[in-house]
Formats: sequence, C-alpha cells, structure tokens
Amino acid sequence: MLTAALLAASLCAAPPKPFTLDATVEGISSYRLPNGLTVLFFPDPSKPTVTVNLTVFVGSRHENYGEKGMAHLFEHMLFKETKKFKDIKQELTKHGADANGSTWFDRTNYFETLPATDENLKWAIEMEAERLSAAIISRAQLATEMTVVRNEFEMGENQPSNMVEERTFAAAYQWHNYGNTTIGAKSDIENVPNEKLQAFYAKWYQPDNAILIVAGKFDEKKLFGWVGDFFGRIPKPKKSPEPTYTVEPVQDGEKLVTVRRVGGTPELGVGYHVPAGTDPDFASIDILDRALGDAPSGRLYKELVDGKKAAKVSCGNYQLKEPGYFLCTAELRATDPAGPAKDAMLAVLESLTKKPLTAEEVDRAKMKLLKDYDLLLNQSDRVGITLSEFAALGDWRMFFVHRDRIRAVTAQDVNRVAQKYFKPSNRTMTEYVPTEHPDRAEIPSLVDLAPVLKGYTGDPALAMGEAFEATPKNIEGHTARSVLPDGLKLALLPKKTRGETVHLALELQYGTAGSLTGQRAVASFAAKMLLRGTKTRTRQQFKDELDKLKVALSVSPQPQGVVVSMEVRKPQLLAALELLAEAVKAPGFDPKEYESLRREVLADAEQRKDDPNALGFNALQRAMSPFPKGHPLYVPSYDEIIADAAAVKLEQSRDFHARFYGVQDGELAVVGDFDPKGLTEKVQALFGGFLAKEKYERVPNPYVAMEKKESSTQTPDKAMAFYGAALNFKLKDSDPDYPALMMADYMLGGGFLSGRVPKRLREKEGWSYGAGTSLHVDERDDNAFLFGYAIEAPQNTDKVDAAFHDEVKLAVDKGFTEAELKLAKEGLLQQRQQELADDDSLSMNLVNQLDVGRTMDFEQKLDERLKALTVKEVSEALKKYVDPARFTTVKAGDFKKVAAPKSP
Repeated sequence: MLTAALLAASLCAAPPKPFTLDATVEGISSYRLPNGLTVLFFPDPSKPTVTVNLTVFVGSRHENYGEKGMAHLFEHMLFKETKKFKDIKQELTKHGADANGSTWFDRTNYFETLPATDENLKWAIEMEAERLSAAIISRAQLATEMTVVRNEFEMGENQPSNMVEERTFAAAYQWHNYGNTTIGAKSDIENVPNEKLQAFYAKWYQPDNAILIVAGKFDEKKLFGWVGDFFGRIPKPKKSPEPTYTVEPVQDGEKLVTVRRVGGTPELGVGYHVPAGTDPDFASIDILDRALGDAPSGRLYKELVDGKKAAKVSCGNYQLKEPGYFLCTAELRATDPAGPAKDAMLAVLESLTKKPLTAEEVDRAKMKLLKDYDLLLNQSDRVGITLSEFAALGDWRMFFVHRDRIRAVTAQDVNRVAQKYFKPSNRTMTEYVPTEHPDRAEIPSLVDLAPVLKGYTGDPALAMGEAFEATPKNIEGHTARSVLPDGLKLALLPKKTRGETVHLALELQYGTAGSLTGQRAVASFAAKMLLRGTKTRTRQQFKDELDKLKVALSVSPQPQGVVVSMEVRKPQLLAALELLAEAVKAPGFDPKEYESLRREVLADAEQRKDDPNALGFNALQRAMSPFPKGHPLYVPSYDEIIADAAAVKLEQSRDFHARFYGVQDGELAVVGDFDPKGLTEKVQALFGGFLAKEKYERVPNPYVAMEKKESSTQTPDKAMAFYGAALNFKLKDSDPDYPALMMADYMLGGGFLSGRVPKRLREKEGWSYGAGTSLHVDERDDNAFLFGYAIEAPQNTDKVDAAFHDEVKLAVDKGFTEAELKLAKEGLLQQRQQELADDDSLSMNLVNQLDVGRTMDFEQKLDERLKALTVKEVSEALKKYVDPARFTTVKAGDFKKVAAPKSP
C-alpha cells in the first residue's frame, strides 16, 4: 500500500519517455503521447478492480446527412472484431469484465471493469488500442448489427418520456445537430453503406481525438509500458478531424410540439436553450435543475405534485460541448387534464423574476449536488467513466472546476441566469406569435479554457484505502459475526476504503403466511413511507439531513420484509445510523406524503400496463409464482396494483408498521472503514428493545410443477415486442447439481452477450437488442426456475420463439464443448470475484448469509466446485433438469400489424 507521501511523489515524478505530463489534479494525472493521445491515470489500490475507458470525441453532433445514428451504430460495431481479437464479446466474458459502451452528443466511450490482474489490464489496453486503430468493419457484421440497433430504436419509440425528449430537441434546434438523438434516424440505420462507416472510422477514430482513462488498482510502471507499447505504436494522424462550426441561431419565438401515440399517460415538457457546459453560468443551471425539479423541495414538485396536477416532475440539464439545453417534464395520470399542469409549469419556470429563488433553496440544491460529487469520488471506477463527459466538454479538469463553481454560486447568480434564459421567446413551442419587440436570449460563445485552467490544482486527493483481497477466504477471515440481545444478527467487515466509505445493509423480516395475507399493498406503502419523513422531521428536513451527512439511503420492500441499504463516510457513520433508526422506528406517515406516494405508484403502474417489456416480465413472474390472490408471494397484475394502490389507507400502513416492524428477526451487515466495537454499541443503543408485535415465520415456496401455457398480450402502437419462456424444477443451491446447472445457464445466456441464446438472437440473426437466460435457485426450498427473454420487433417474435427453443434443445441434446466450458469458467469465476469486490453487493451477500445461516465457506466451496466441473457434468445437469418442451411462453407486443404469433 502506497503512503500519501509516496503516492504524491509518484504522481509528480516525470513520466517515462515518450510520455509528457500534462496536469495532476486531486490524485489524477494526465499524460500525452507523441501521436496526440491523452492518457489519464487514477490509482486506487483499495479496490481489487481496474476500469479502462477509451473515449473518442465523436457523437451525434458530428454526423452528416445520411449518417444520423452512425456514431451509435459504430459503438455497436466495435464490440465485434479487430485484426487480433476475433470476438470481443467473448474476450470480455473470458476476462470477467463488466463492460459496456455509450454514445452521446459529443463523444463515444467504451469501458470495462475487470479484476485487477496484470493479465487482464494488459489485455484491456491492447484490446482498446485495437478498437481505436484496427477494427474490422465488414458488410456481414453490419447486416446483423444494423437490425439490432434498429430494435433498440424501436424500443425507445415505445416510451412516452423518450418521445417528449426527442420531439422537444427536434423542435428546439433549427440547424444544430443537438436536435438529433444519438439513436439516429431509422432510415439511416437501415441504409448506411459499409464504405461510409469505414470512412467515418478513419476520420474520427484517431489518437489525437481520443482519451484513455485507467482507474483502479494497477502497477503504474507496467501500465506506462503497456500503454506505450500498444497505443504508442499507432501513427500520428496526417490530418486531425475538422471541428464542427454550425451555430444555432437565437430562438425568436415559442414553439409547441404535439405527439399523438397510443398508450402511456400524459406527459409535458418545457425546455430552454442554455450556454455550453464550460460556461461559468452553467453552475447556476445545475442549481436550477435541483431547485425546480427535485422532490419534495422543488418548486415544480410543490406546485404540480403537491397540487395534484401531476404525478411526477423532473428537470434535467444537458451539459454539452456547445450551447446545450434545459428540459423539465411532468408525468400526469390518465385522468389529469393537461391544461392546469401546463399553466403551472410555465408559471413556475417563467416567474422567477417576480418570485426569485431564496438562499435556502439554492443552498439546499448546492448541498445535494456537492454530496453527489463526494459520493462519486468514493468510487474510482465511477469517476473514471464520468470523466468522459467533462473531457468531451473540452478538458477533463472541468469535472473539478464545475464543482468549484457550484460551491461559489449565490442565489443572486442563479436568479440572474434564470431570468436570462427562462423567457417565452426561448421556450420550445411550434406556434408562431408575432412580437413587436422580441426579447431574445443571446447564448454565449464557447469559453476559452486556458485562463480558467491555468495553475488549477483542485482539492487534495481523497485518502487511499487498503489493497484488500476480495476472496471468500479473506473476507471470512476479516468478518465478525454476532447476535445482539434482541436477536438482531450482525456481520461486520472492517477495512480501509477510498474516502473512508462504509456500506450497510439491513434486512427486517416479519409476519407469517396468515398474518400477511392480503397485506401486499399495505406493507409496500409502509416501507416506502420510511424515507418520507419521521415523527420529528418532515420529508424535506429528513432529506436535507441525508444530504448534510452525505448519505445515500434506499429502501426496498420484500414479500416478507424490507431491505435498507446505506452508503456513508466514516466521520458521518454514527449520525447516519441515528437517522436510519429514526426512519425505521418512527416514520411520520404524513397524510400529504401518503397521497403523494399513492399518485406516484398509480402513475408508474399506469405507465407500465401497456409497455411490452413490463407486461412480459410481469406475466413471467406470475407464471413462476402460482399462489392465490392475497398470498404474500402472489404477484399482482398492473390492474391489480392500480386497484390496490387506490384503495390502501394511511391508517392500515401505520398500523402495519406498528405491528410488524422490529429487529428480532433482522440481519445487519456493514462493510468498510468503521470501528466494529463502537458501531455494535451504537446499533444496540439505537435498536435495542425495538421488537415486532407479530411473530415471524418464513413463508415457504415449495415446488409445484408449472403448467405449460402460452399467452400473448396485445400492446397497440408499440414498435418493440417482448418474448419470455420459463420452466421450474426441484433443486436447492446446496444440491450437488447446482454448480453444474449454474454453469450451464451461464453458457446458455450469461456473460457479456456471449451465451448461445444472445449469440443466436443478436449476433447471428440480428433480431434482438437484448436476450439471455437466468437461473433462480432457492437456498431453502426445493424450487428452481430457468427463464429466457428477448426483445424484438413484433414481426420477429415467432422467429425468436423458434430460435430460443432450438438453442436450448441443441444444448440439451448435444451438450457443450470443452472450449465453451473453458471460457465460461474464466468468465463466471471472475464475475463472482468482482461481485465480492463491490462493497455494496458484498454487504447484501453477508445479510443473506446471516439469514440462511452460512459463512463465506459456502462461496469458497462453490468456486472450487465450479473450477472442477467437467463438460460431462454440465451437459448432464442441463439434460436432467431442462425439458425444452415444458417451457411456458409469454409474448407481448403490437401483433395486429403482423401475423399473430404462434405458440411452440
């Protein structure tokens, strides 16, 4: 482990040739290669993973006529093949990578987080260098990937909120490419020539137009060598990409957009042009985002949600390289009239001259934004990816400069900026209104960053954590388990972490099959009310205290309990525990907040009830949980959720909490930088004597053979369809066959889109953007499920159905190969290792172990069994438990436009 002094010395030391040092800010150093590539190193030895992020400065802003969506299409193509790496998805799976890519207006990035081994990091550096300079773009690959991207396009067409954003931008921008979504135009996706794609790659994928970011645990000397070897050999381009030069003219009148589609609930959007993300005024734009759209303090929330004109509101600012956008939306229930909501939105947004934001409102928004910065800086992998956005603005150091600007913002600044841009002539509408004296918003030109960044160093870097080996054996060796006098079980894993971060998971289990009958909605509302104020604090006061302590807190209702997760830093841990205890023991059950929650639940269910993806997964869950209505494990339909939410009463949830909440059947796990003795004493002091009146007895979920069924749900005017298939069988995770079946599922549909099912449906046929399988095996009940899923165009549903059954049958009949098993072992074991390296995931794992009565020895033995598996064992396990003819199938989509889907 490096001391602070050694770390500082290593960061300030001259880099090896041919690198030159550009800047060092808060533990992050940037270097440059002679070919123009910028390289960022962010060392963090506290987490045994490393994140590699290659960002190329090309996005939808750079696309020409006929190229709309090309940057995003290219993102997909670069997960295919390079000169050396013939199957990148398979390689990512082999190395246990958590990987993805994304495209935005100003950039495209490719990132993967891997276990921090020399072999993994060297491979990732070489692979990204190949993606930048040696990708293979073939007609055959384009033919299949085009249909996958088109399927993603169709998926977005189903979402009302997506349509509001897309149409608002299209109307707001007359000439600038920010008016085009990154997903692109369907016609361009379908018709782009391969030659044009190759020219696009040659033009934009150059070292002087890219930045490589490496964050996590690594040997700096070795990393310099690998980056120099693989990226340094890329020649310096003869010609750099030309800068874009289109400037959006000043908007000279309101614009109105109307979108008419079947399904969904009413939604409104109001937006305004704002400066570029590097403009000093953008800190005030960020504050306006929170002060107007946050819940429950935001002015829009108070006016529309509290005023029962809308179910949800939100605001978002688009911090971009060139002058960007500010958009606020309101989601209404089906019965809400749009007129009052629209009038209220405009009144709030354009009345800040008469009713300026107060210092209290601005300070609250600043506290929230700065808390988010602090929490982000705890995770080097998240920072490594977030820096892409600020690098795309012009320089990665703007990440810290923008934070500093937020700190300095005053209420006067925020109100001045609001008055400057939130005016009718700058509002997005399509109605032309002649105006004798137009009051236009002049958008500033780009800021010269040189004087802003000259000599900038930022805050001191966060304290480093220890290099902790995230193996089951080491975790078990550092974990102390105990039981408090009232029955609360504890698992404490102290270790030094970056930023002194602590992750906590608390599970309270309650009730019996009898006492919980018919209580699903009552229990769910009771759990969700925990974070909506206490007996001594309003919701806003509680939320403000969370922000003050820099605490991230979430609550998740379960069929027979509630799970609370928390992230906080060591200095604030004990105070955060007091706040957690207050929420769990003494929720306020404020009538206004209860009604606000009801409207949110109703709006969410109404939104989902005609979404193919939501309906499909709901139908699968209902098929896999065939309990009578009212049973604690019964899965309700969306219509039932709506009916229950409309009928549930505040008194019922308050009474439920008083009867069922207590710690005698609970589990608490804490992972991170804390004092175990002090924490144990604090937990006992806070939760001692907090006992439930109703007894707890686990509700069994015994095996009942699923009845083979086929269902098809019509969702009019939806471009995307959902397909699902499921079957169940007798198996527990302690049974000898479990590891083999776990491996079989991984080879069928796991990894990074490398299983047989996604390879067939996405890679080979190009029908599905997302497809895979999942195995669910219980710890106690002899009841397991295997299900598969895919999203596709409605006309391809029957093909997807047939291909899924074909792939499963082929695996059952013929088994797997040695090569498949070798790759799957490497990927699955590294994936499991990475899950143990994530403290949030680890805390939940420890809670589950406390509940079941296990230790990390179970995980250790499972890893050993996975390593020793043979092809014969895996193939025989699949054949033993999975009968392709028994699958229940679910289909949801707009099938009236095509031939009705057939059942297998």
